[in-house]
Amino acid sequence: MSLPIALEYRMAVQELCVGLRFIPADTSDDLLEQALEQAFREAKAEIERGDSQHARDRLFLFAVGLFTFGHVEVAEDIVLNIPRGTARVRRLSLVLMVLLPLPSNLHPLANPKTLANWLRENSPCFVWDQSSLVYRRQDLES
Repeated sequence: MSLPIALEYRMAVQELCVGLRFIPADTSDDLLEQALEQAFREAKAEIERGDSQHARDRLFLFAVGLFTFGHVEVAEDIVLNIPRGTARVRRLSLVLMVLLPLPSNLHPLANPKTLANWLRENSPCFVWDQSSLVYRRQDLES
């Protein structure tokens, strides 16, 4: 049986974070979420003090990880901070397409500004479904 796609993305982020020495290799899911929250806040503060591409790259990685835990509020941060580097890391932005019910014309790598605007307007409408590990539209859950 295959893992839910959210867990595959979470594991990819965890692997990168371990490789970059942001977290220890034996970090549990609960501790991973806490570590990502703290690291996200620190990267965000660093960006607010002065635009740093390195901080934006880290913010992107941490936001992707948090998104797989149900933090829809970081979706726009993912799109606005897609790194210029390797395709492996850039592909992590596709988490938005697989966990959110996006309109078919929106793609994080093809039209990030349009997607960021759409997320700004629509992300409050989504809730995390813990059983299926995807986002659902709140107004459709009546």
